[in-house]
Amino acid sequence: MATATRPPDVAIELEHIHGIRCEDVRNNVWYNHRGEIVYMAANVGIVYNMDTAKQRFFTGHSDEIISIALHTQSGRTLVATGEMGPRPKVIVWDAASGECTRTLKGHTGAVSSAAVSADGVHVVTASEDKTARVWRLADG
Repeated sequence: MATATRPPDVAIELEHIHGIRCEDVRNNVWYNHRGEIVYMAANVGIVYNMDTAKQRFFTGHSDEIISIALHTQSGRTLVATGEMGPRPKVIVWDAASGECTRTLKGHTGAVSSAAVSADGVHVVTASEDKTARVWRLADG
């Protein structure tokens, strides 16, 4: 008689991602204020430190990321990433800490483009549902 086995008691941790989504998207690689590279692959935002060859990850998306923007003024840690899917969202996160600061919902088509205003107060998104939105980050 066979005995039931339990799954092993292990934790899997993302260590490194090889590749970048570039075939169907543009403006998808940025440098933050530390000189680290900020980009995306699949549904993960990646911050790559060239000196240490280490990556940090933002894993808050539930579908593939197809747009990314970085606040290019002052500290340059604010990132906005837009996804595909039936109910796509834009997530604003901090490239230094990896913490989500705001989730923006409302598009019904893939969020194909994103930009952060120079003052970091607004995020502008455009989607394949033929809409554009201007989001004030303080209140979404």
